[in-house]
Amino acid sequence: MTLTLVLGASDGFLAVADGLRTRQASDPTRPEILCVSDRKLETISRPSAVVLSSGRATYEGQHVSRLIRAALDAAQEPQRPSVEAVAHACAERLHVAARETTPSTLNAQLLVVGYGGDISPVEAYRVDVPPRDFGDGLSSVRPERIDPEVPVVANPCETDTGGLVLAEFNVHNDLIDEGGDGAFSAGAPYRFAGLPLEELRPAATERIREWFRTNAEIARREGVGGLWTVAEVRPGETPHVEYGVELS
Repeated sequence: MTLTLVLGASDGFLAVADGLRTRQASDPTRPEILCVSDRKLETISRPSAVVLSSGRATYEGQHVSRLIRAALDAAQEPQRPSVEAVAHACAERLHVAARETTPSTLNAQLLVVGYGGDISPVEAYRVDVPPRDFGDGLSSVRPERIDPEVPVVANPCETDTGGLVLAEFNVHNDLIDEGGDGAFSAGAPYRFAGLPLEELRPAATERIREWFRTNAEIARREGVGGLWTVAEVRPGETPHVEYGVELS
């Protein structure tokens, strides 16, 4: 299974993706060149956004990560696209790949989150590419705009593991809110009470580690964990990405 999370901060958001099969790169300056089939997080700098993937990893030998990368590279030219346009570009690229592949029972899911401009609010879109197991059946592949405050993507989309991990953050928010800083919103249960990214990242990564320490059997059964990819995204800035992060 895949587990990816997006957590909002006061000055951006944190995106994380697990990688159970990921291995440390022999070249520490280019960790992204390894395990292409296990890449679940891609970024784009114009606009500042991330694309998180789960589910099907290949279409007739074409890795989903490479299809997404090609869509993102093409979307950046000749001008800065919107976050919605990025989501549509990724959806179309996977749609074409799905139409040209043999029937399968596997679907692919994408979560596209980012900022359309330097002062724009965060936007989030979900793309679900269903299995091509009968007829055409793929004409409805298009991004669906979702609440950017609570996105979680897993395979399948709704899983016990995803819910349990997010519940850990919900408890943490309840504890923070007891301080009465006024920044916490009941409508944003997975936000860290207005913490900036500099403070959110260590707090969030520790909550993830704590969850895996206390739920090792569930994680093993669901097939999540390994070496993670972590991205910090701020409006108008190129996302900062780290590979091979030990969180579980």
